[in-house]
Amino acid sequence: MQIHVRRGYGTDGPYSLEQLQDMLDGGAITFDDIVWVEGTEGWIPLNEVEGIYLRPAPELGGALVEEGPQTRPWVRYWARSIDIALICIIVGIPIGAVLPDGLNNLLVAQFIQFLALTLWIPIEAALIATFGCTPGKALLGVRVSDKNGSNLSFGQALSRSFGVWWMGLGTGLIPLVTLVTSLFAYNRLSNNGVTAWDRDGGFMVTHRKVGIVRTLVAIAIFAVIIAAAITAVMDRQALDSSPK
Repeated sequence: MQIHVRRGYGTDGPYSLEQLQDMLDGGAITFDDIVWVEGTEGWIPLNEVEGIYLRPAPELGGALVEEGPQTRPWVRYWARSIDIALICIIVGIPIGAVLPDGLNNLLVAQFIQFLALTLWIPIEAALIATFGCTPGKALLGVRVSDKNGSNLSFGQALSRSFGVWWMGLGTGLIPLVTLVTSLFAYNRLSNNGVTAWDRDGGFMVTHRKVGIVRTLVAIAIFAVIIAAAITAVMDRQALDSSPK
């Protein structure tokens, strides 16, 4: 996407979406500036360009927003993966206690994921409305807000969480559908700088410095989850093969 900025009787550019965001962050342009986007017929205000956001100022005591593009699909993916793993464990423990043999059934495991993701919608919305993040997002420095940098209302957060569940995860019921919707969401975020649910709601996702400590903690969390899953499978296999 190539974008030109009107300057008096002339124009500057072309700029990419990321360059324009950096100029806005640095004060070189404002939301009131008029721009022309490649493929459109007329000039529009910058605040109408999809994928351009006014980032909030850093919170007191928080790390500065990193310079450069804020489009980081993989950071968001790992943050969400941590959240999904946590909610699946919470949902899976009572089900496993009642139906221990059911955890070895792929259909039951898939149902647990579907149930966990569905229950996560209001939980995630409450966390984002209150704190601006979830456990996974907090660990990896991801924050969700409106374009003014304020926390979303619960209704806004609920709408966003439902959009992620429907358009980003495909409800989590059928693995192939989840894969396809996740790939579409990844490509859209990578190419346009914004997901469909954030664009439709006018929401902003910002990233702060993660650092080596947080990165190692995230890796450790996944290592523990994977080790626990492998141990559970091996214990079940050993139990099934033991003499009756």
